[in-house]
Amino acid sequence: MKMKKVATALLALLGTVLVAADACAAEDTEGFHFGGGVNVANDSNVFRTAPTDPAGVASVYLTTVYGLASFDRTYGQQHLFANVNFGRVLYSGGFSAYDYGTQSVDAGYRVGSWERLNLGIEWVRSAAQVNFADTVFKVPDVVTRDTLTADVDQPVIGDWHLVANATGSSERYSDPLSNVSNLDRFGGQVGVRYVPIYGNRIDLSLGETRGRYPNGATTAFSDAGYRDRLADLSVSWHFSGSSRLDGHAGYMRRRNDTLTFRDFSGLSSDLAWVWAPTGKLTLTLSGSRVMGAAGDVEFLTAVSKTLRLSPAWQATEKIKFEAALFRSVRDYFGQGLQLAAGGSLPAAAHIDTILGGSVTATWAVERWLTLAADLRSERRDSNLANWAYSDRIGGISVRVWL
Repeated sequence: MKMKKVATALLALLGTVLVAADACAAEDTEGFHFGGGVNVANDSNVFRTAPTDPAGVASVYLTTVYGLASFDRTYGQQHLFANVNFGRVLYSGGFSAYDYGTQSVDAGYRVGSWERLNLGIEWVRSAAQVNFADTVFKVPDVVTRDTLTADVDQPVIGDWHLVANATGSSERYSDPLSNVSNLDRFGGQVGVRYVPIYGNRIDLSLGETRGRYPNGATTAFSDAGYRDRLADLSVSWHFSGSSRLDGHAGYMRRRNDTLTFRDFSGLSSDLAWVWAPTGKLTLTLSGSRVMGAAGDVEFLTAVSKTLRLSPAWQATEKIKFEAALFRSVRDYFGQGLQLAAGGSLPAAAHIDTILGGSVTATWAVERWLTLAADLRSERRDSNLANWAYSDRIGGISVRVWL
C-alpha cells in the first residue's frame, strides 16, 4: 500500500513537472531517461556477527534488481529535476524473510541565479535495511527516511549574501519493536555567505532543530525528544582548476527533554582536499570529527574520528577505477541507564576501531550499457567483544540507461 502511494505521488510530481515544462517555451537541456539494473554480491558476514558468537557467521548472496528514471530540464533560470530508483533486495540461503524493497528519490525545483534571489525546494527519500553492525537483534528492519528542504540565497552588498533554510524530516522503522526510534525533526538555519568568485564560498550560520519521537514513551531507555543548537562555518574553495578544499567546523549542543545524562555539546568538523594532478587521476583526502548519531539509530551516540583516502583513475574513455581506504574510531557516550530516583547508571566504556577499503572497476561498454565489479572489506575491533566483526563483499553489476 505504501509503495502504491509513493508511486502515485511520484507520477503526480512528474506530471506536474511535465506540465510546467510544456508551459515554458525554452530549450530542453537534459530531458527524460530511464533504465534498470541487476547487482549480485556475496556478503561473507551479512549480519556482522562477532567471532565469539556461538551462532557463527552467515555468508549469503544478495541480488538487487532495480528500475530507475531521471528527469532534468532547465528553462532560463528555472531548474526542474527528479531522480527515482525503486528496487528489491533478495537474500539467498533460506533468508528470504529479510528480502526488502529499496527506494531512492531526489526531486526538486530551483529558480534564480547567483546575481539575484535564488530559491529552491528539494525532497529526498531513501529506504534500506538498518545496518546490522549497529543493532543487537539481527531482525528485518527497513528504515525509510524523508527529508524536505527549502532554501533561499539573497545577494545584498557586493559579494555578500543572506542565506536561510528550513528542513523537515522523518524516520520510520518497519520492525514493530523499533517504533520507539521513529523520529520527526524540524529546524532551520540563517546566516551570511561570501562569494568572491563563482564556485568559491564561505558560509557562517546559526541554527536550531527540534527532534521528537512520536512513538516513544519516556522510560529509562527512551525520551520524548530533544533540541539541537548549532553554529557552523563552512568553506568551499578552488585553489586552481585541479585543486579544491571543502570543509566545515560546527559546534552543536543537544539537550534532551528528560534523559539529561544523554545531553552533549562539542565540535563537529570535516575537511576534504580534492587534487587532480593529471586529467585522468584524482586524489581525495578527507578527515572528520563528528559528534552525534553513530549509526542508523539516533540513540547510539559517539564521537567518531575518520580519516579517508580515495583515489580515482580514468584509465580510458570507457574504463574507470576507484578505491578507498579508511580508518574510523568511535568513542560512544550517553549509553547509561536512567534511575528512578534520578541520575543515571553509567554504562561500560565502549570504543570501536573500524578499518576498511574498497576497489571498484567500471566499464561503459556503450552509452546505454555499464558493467561494474567491486570488492569491499571491513573489520571492526572493539573493547566489547560482541561488537567486533570482519566482513568482505564482492559484487558485479549491470546497468542499462536509455
